[in-house]
Amino acid sequence: MRRLSVTALALLVCLAALAAPLAAADGAYDLTSDSAVDVPDRQVEVQGDTFTISSVTRADPGDTISVTVTAPSGAETTTLLYDNEQQIVDAADSTGTSTVEFDLSGYDAGTFSLVLQDDGAREAAHPVVVRGYSVTSDAPTSVGPDDTFSVTADVSKLRGDDLTRVEVVVANDATTLRADATAANGDTYEASVDASRLGTGSYQVYATVRGPEQALGNDELLGLDDPSTLEVEEQSSGGGGGGGGVSTATDTDTPTPDGTATDTDTPTPTGPQPDERVTAEIVDERSGEPGVTVAVETQTLSTITFADESVQLAGDVTVERGPAAAAPFDDQFGADAVLTAVDVSVPPAAAGSGATLRFTVDAAALGDRGLATVGVVREVDGGVELLPTDAERSGSTVTVTAQTPGFSRFAVVSLDRLAPGTPDATDAPSATPTPTADGAVTPVDSPAPTTSGDGDSDVFVLLGLLGTAAVLAARLSGR
Repeated sequence: MRRLSVTALALLVCLAALAAPLAAADGAYDLTSDSAVDVPDRQVEVQGDTFTISSVTRADPGDTISVTVTAPSGAETTTLLYDNEQQIVDAADSTGTSTVEFDLSGYDAGTFSLVLQDDGAREAAHPVVVRGYSVTSDAPTSVGPDDTFSVTADVSKLRGDDLTRVEVVVANDATTLRADATAANGDTYEASVDASRLGTGSYQVYATVRGPEQALGNDELLGLDDPSTLEVEEQSSGGGGGGGGVSTATDTDTPTPDGTATDTDTPTPTGPQPDERVTAEIVDERSGEPGVTVAVETQTLSTITFADESVQLAGDVTVERGPAAAAPFDDQFGADAVLTAVDVSVPPAAAGSGATLRFTVDAAALGDRGLATVGVVREVDGGVELLPTDAERSGSTVTVTAQTPGFSRFAVVSLDRLAPGTPDATDAPSATPTPTADGAVTPVDSPAPTTSGDGDSDVFVLLGLLGTAAVLAARLSGR
């Protein structure tokens, strides 16, 4: 382990700002520690790059954490420790798969991040929570599909900033539900969770304490407890102990004409099921910035920022990603042109707010098509609406942001395919379909969008000259 002088630290900060984009993720790089707590997979953003996180290191000031660096044989890497202001506070070099140590003496409570770099490219990230609070939670071990159950969290301040909120998380790799807990008695907080919003299966339940500062794009973590396992069963279970507050349903006997009774089974869901479902309370994760930003953290849609700040605490936003969300866009554009699709539901109080959606998609999915072909569309009555979109490529990922006036189903699509050997969208005009008086779609030539950069960091402002979204109005029912 090497300690950085002020001069060396400043130099590393400058180098980090100029570092090459994130290299293609191939599973060859990873970071973990001997004090890591496993959590359901989630995405975080570090220095503009997006990483999948499956564990969080929990430590105290003065601890020394042992970090396992996974890297290809012979690769010379540097592991950087960032504080919550994204400043490098320590670093360690290693070769191949090896172990490095970081001394946390003198650090304040809050969220730090370890970032692994190889030849300037950021390859992996791992959060480190230097505890300001100790946290323990109590939840049932099993519930029925229609139960409402409570999760209690006991928190105790150890040091540093006061908490701003306590959050209960119920999650697996496909579904995440977050609920703000309310103070019940002293340092005990309680959240009520509706199991019908989860679906059957196994979940991890844990509580986190959030602070006033920002880290990894969200309110900083000041503490989290060890996750416990919850089973949402097909039939009501009676709660399985722990947590309390379980409202259980019982199997009912249905009389038949001859006076006997038969058991009534719980119906099995029909139709395509989502690949991923996330429900999150509308609580601002980025206090101090305009709007209300909710971290939904699906595999492809990471945040929704509501323009109307009065929607704070208006209810829950639910995002579903999967075949049902993609269906109308597959029919309209073809499945190979749809990079991802989600269905976003918001409470009535938030339905009138415009919002910014932030997606992350795999750059490889574009194939030979240029970045200038990427756009976000929204399902509207009788057609689809093309939204003002920004797309930026960083190594193996493309970050796409779009402005929407409302909520429904959305898709990130490739609007114009670039066959091998044809000019890039920056060299040729594109056709934007526009509706005629009878609702038919007529293509009209429009100036081509432009990109900037050298191919590794392109920015495309879709329909920037129009200022507002154009309506494709290609009737779904007519295709």
